Amino acid sequence: MADVNDTGNVLGQLQNAWRNLDAATVDPHDEQAVDAFVADRYDQHPSSAQMRILESESITQRERDAIADFVDHREHVEDRAETTLISDLGNLRRAAAWSDTELVEMDMRDIRSLLRHLFAPSDRGGRGLDPDGTAAFGYKRTLRLFFRFLNDEPTYDEFDFAERIELPDVSPESTDVSDEKMLSTDDIAALKEAAYGTRDPVLIEFLADVGGRISLVSQLRYGDIYDIETDRPYFVPNESGLAQKSVPVDQYPIMNSRAELRVYLNRYHIDRRDDAPLWPVDQRHYDHDDPSSGAVSGDRIRDMLNECASRAGIERTVHPHMFRHTAATRLSSSDRLTPQEIVHVMGWSDDRMLEIYDETTAAERNEGIHHALGFADEPDDSDTPRSKPVPCTNCHTALSPDERYCPNCGTATSLGAREDMTELRSSIFDRAISETDEEVVTLLRDLNTALDNDPETRRLVADVLSE
Repeated sequence: MADVNDTGNVLGQLQNAWRNLDAATVDPHDEQAVDAFVADRYDQHPSSAQMRILESESITQRERDAIADFVDHREHVEDRAETTLISDLGNLRRAAAWSDTELVEMDMRDIRSLLRHLFAPSDRGGRGLDPDGTAAFGYKRTLRLFFRFLNDEPTYDEFDFAERIELPDVSPESTDVSDEKMLSTDDIAALKEAAYGTRDPVLIEFLADVGGRISLVSQLRYGDIYDIETDRPYFVPNESGLAQKSVPVDQYPIMNSRAELRVYLNRYHIDRRDDAPLWPVDQRHYDHDDPSSGAVSGDRIRDMLNECASRAGIERTVHPHMFRHTAATRLSSSDRLTPQEIVHVMGWSDDRMLEIYDETTAAERNEGIHHALGFADEPDDSDTPRSKPVPCTNCHTALSPDERYCPNCGTATSLGAREDMTELRSSIFDRAISETDEEVVTLLRDLNTALDNDPETRRLVADVLSE
């Protein structure tokens, strides 16, 4: 279970980052100091990671104070997110422990020595970081900001070399574009079919639909969904949620997942109060007296996706960010949306992020242009996520293009689903012919009639066939 406002336990991670910093400050050879640290600073025993830091990583009190001053400035003056503070604390603590010179005594020569240690292979005593990778970018950026802060503070010496710490290029042009980032329409359908219960298939469809980060989606509450009974449903991010990458608290459309989400909210959700989690833990573990503590955690969602992938035979790791790439590509492939509308749906600040998340190739864009201008028919490619909703032939509910059964009335909406339903009807007919018990025959006839006339029966049968 997790706090609906902090499903990633960001506050706990930040507290641990501060504890790690304190652990590195204690002299491991001073048994009295170690005992006092353990006794005075923890309501429980330090973690194995903190004990390792206590034993093997050592920084001075002056370094600890300078790091604390910097992070305090970042938090209260620059209003940085908790995840940024966690990164700052970790990068500076490790840099201080790995450097031969105190951070507060460094010059550019010491910076070069530290960077050589970071980039040297592990078999030569280094850390093995890629000089052009994101980890190297993180260390260099934090060091540059740290020394820029010290240089501006009158209580510290001059550190005018900060701007000479050059950052590696991690621009969109250097971002790897790979099919491994994408989920096809068939992949999403397979994940949904492999999911258990009533919550997880809808959660998978919602991730593929809105392209939200896992922190944003997992922290939604029941009351954050609006107009679900209309043809213009939308959600508003939980304004109290943490680690949401500064996504504006605005209205965001619910598109392909609207039908499944409507059924889930109306029929299956265990707590319909506005402050209840949209994605709660199961009934056995849910505390109705404390609904905010009953959200499914981000880690559990990640585990669930890989469990579904394993059952579905998808032979690669499936993680939430793949849904973000898939949603962005699906939206970009639509000839009806402008870049500004795509930016809004994805919660970006500008359209430069399209360069990172849009995985359409030049050939696919050319094909789209030919189709949009009437020079070619629309290609039929199951690997390209489709964006146009498909109306149910029975109740006309707008459905996701990969839906097998209408979640509202249970009608089979794909060829495979119709074949399954036809096979079921044939089985009922064959059993009725061979059955001698009149009561059983009557039940089979009633079931066949209900499949024609009763949406609830079709929906229940569809649920069984989808498992």
